[in-house]
Amino acid sequence: MNSEIINLRSEVQALRNRAVQAEQVAKSAKTSTDPAITEVLRVLQENAFSHSDLFKVASLKLNMNLQGFRTNENIMLDEHYELLNHLIPLLKPLKVNINLIGHTDSRGSYKNVNLLLSHSRALVASQYITEKLGFPSERIHVTGRANIEPTVENVPQSFEMLFKNRRVEITILNQGA
Repeated sequence: MNSEIINLRSEVQALRNRAVQAEQVAKSAKTSTDPAITEVLRVLQENAFSHSDLFKVASLKLNMNLQGFRTNENIMLDEHYELLNHLIPLLKPLKVNINLIGHTDSRGSYKNVNLLLSHSRALVASQYITEKLGFPSERIHVTGRANIEPTVENVPQSFEMLFKNRRVEITILNQGA
C-alpha cells in the first residue's frame, strides 16, 4: 500500500514537471503566428495533469494537421518541422502511439497518383519524427487515404480548399488501444 502511494506521488510529480515543461515550451514557441502549435500545447496541457484520465481515451485527434503540401510533392514545409519539433518531445515520454494519415486534394488519379502520394507524405513525416526527433518507430503507424476524406470539399476547386486537403493528420493513440 505504501509503495503504491509513493509510486502515485512520483507519477504526479512527473506529470507536474511535464506540465511545467509544456508551459515553458508554449511560452518560447511562436504561438502567436501558429495556431496549430497553440492547439496542440493546449490539448497536451489539459490532459497532462491527469495521466490516468488521459489513457481512458483510446485516441485523441489533435485539431491540427501538417497541411499545405505543394501539389504532387511530399516535401515538408518549414512550419511542419517547427510544429513537430515542439510536439514530439512532449509526446515522447508518454505511453502513446502516433497515427499519421496522409491526404491529397481531389486532382489526379486515386490509384495512379493520390494513394501513393498521400502515403508518401505521412512516411516523410514519420521518418523525420523517428530519425531526427528520436521517437520510437514501432510507436508510429503510417497510412494514406488519398482524397477520400477531404477536410473541405474541393468543389469548386479553390486554392484554399486544395491547400487544406493536402495534409498529414496526427492522431495520438493509447498504446493499449
